[in-house]
Amino acid sequence: MEKGKPLIFSGAIGKGHDQAARAIKDELYQRGYEADIVNIFYTLHPFFFRSVLGSYISALTVTPKLWGKVYYFTQEYQFYKLFDHLGTLFQKHYLSLIQRHNCPFIVTTYYFATAFLSKLKERNEIHIPLYNVITDLALHPIFIRENVDANFTGALNLEYYANLYNMPIEKFHQTGIPIRQNESFWQPKSKIREELDLDPQQKTILISGGGLGLTNYNKVIEVLEQFQERLQILCMAAHNERALKKLEKVETHHNVKAFGFTDDFTKYLAASDVIISKGAFLLEGFSGT
Repeated sequence: MEKGKPLIFSGAIGKGHDQAARAIKDELYQRGYEADIVNIFYTLHPFFFRSVLGSYISALTVTPKLWGKVYYFTQEYQFYKLFDHLGTLFQKHYLSLIQRHNCPFIVTTYYFATAFLSKLKERNEIHIPLYNVITDLALHPIFIRENVDANFTGALNLEYYANLYNMPIEKFHQTGIPIRQNESFWQPKSKIREELDLDPQQKTILISGGGLGLTNYNKVIEVLEQFQERLQILCMAAHNERALKKLEKVETHHNVKAFGFTDDFTKYLAASDVIISKGAFLLEGFSGT
């Protein structure tokens, strides 16, 4: 463990960015690097982090349709780059952190971190590789920065995106979204279902709303009513108590099981035939309440 200490910058807004960062940290450890994870907001001040997190949750739960419209609007009109300038207020802080750790390279799993750090490279204040791990399955322009050395993504059609954003195809690598290793991935699906007290024979759909449970589960189940075959539907509502209460009243011919936050998420993932994530319907205007 003497290769220098890489930093993995995350936002911890929702669990996806943070879990990807943890998976990368585990993999780097296996390769001889003892990396640290940096929450770009919390490291500035815990109150600032809570304020950003609260604003994010409000945007998704109170005005999901507006959030979706902003997402699509900013694909064409890149007003989000105004936030890049916000990063200039914090760049000295991040630069000092990087220098103290004697970083051989930097990994980011959150787009604001990518934007802030790419500015440091643009100004020639850092000269080490900057790697961008994208945790969405579509490449919104907010993820793409010219000064990033490589982008790792689960998106398809990378040649299309490279042409769209006028970037060398060599900067894109189709690796999927990082998840932490779990022995469940190598076990028979039927065995995992038995361990979780699930029907081992039924086709199983996992509906995930992320660590904050931001999904209208009842609406999704309503759509799934068109399937005549009885499905086993797992609703991972995490910390969304309101969603859990609404699921108790759902009327459906399917076998619905609702869960709060669990450390066994990867087991439920391995036990499922299909996963529907919040990204599939938040942008269609479904609310998380």
